[in-house]
Amino acid sequence: MEKENFKKIITSHVQLKYYLQEQGLYLKKRFGQNFLFDKNIIQKIIRFIPFQDNSIIEIGPGIGNMTLFYEKIAEKAILIEIDNGLVKQLKELFKNENKITIIHADFIKHDLLPDLDKRKKYIILSNLPYSMGSQILVRALRYYTFIKEVYIMAPEIYTKKFISKANRYTDRLSLLLNLLFKIEKLFTVNKNSFFPVPKVNSAFLKLVPEKKIDNIEKTKEILALLFKQKRRKLKKVLLQSENGSKLKKYFEKRVDELSVDQVREIIDLW
Repeated sequence: MEKENFKKIITSHVQLKYYLQEQGLYLKKRFGQNFLFDKNIIQKIIRFIPFQDNSIIEIGPGIGNMTLFYEKIAEKAILIEIDNGLVKQLKELFKNENKITIIHADFIKHDLLPDLDKRKKYIILSNLPYSMGSQILVRALRYYTFIKEVYIMAPEIYTKKFISKANRYTDRLSLLLNLLFKIEKLFTVNKNSFFPVPKVNSAFLKLVPEKKIDNIEKTKEILALLFKQKRRKLKKVLLQSENGSKLKKYFEKRVDELSVDQVREIIDLW
């Protein structure tokens, strides 16, 4: 099938539904598969992301809903898809495209490093599976030094989790991401723009690496300690640090009372 004709199918709710049935592609709930078919939203996303002359890592490309609209302008794209049936579709769709690499793997378990050009920075793009979004984001941090920007479609509740006017966060992942990135909500996407229709609306978010942290694993360990008993004051935890005495001003604080900069200071002094 020609790509332009396929674009018409994947941007029509009815045609997409019947196409999947005809091809025997049954969506699996455990993978959190919700395909974005709204052409207006797809084109809006394309305008936000600087595909030109950039290399892309697309996590969960599905049936190629987004890829088809940016493949001509991106320098290169690595597609990582877990579903065997969808991988076959992608390989057939992009069989003549040398600049597209398709990897059949679970992103959470797969080691992507051998596939990356160590001289490049990549744009990560993902319509996050609702059931595995947090795990995918944590795994993506493994490639932090290769990240230019991250664009994710996520449940709208992620906006409240990841963006705080008070600059304070109540869970580890939100705080970790804010230590590493500047996070911005670009726009809201109605749930009816997806097939099957999810239970909630989505938000399209942009994450830009902001302040480099040399040791992300150490940072994750410290955050785990800070959040272990997050309703208690931090004195006992901070005294576990060799420089605990330098952190006295935070002894009477709880972790959710700390700003991102204060947490960064604790990590730097730890």
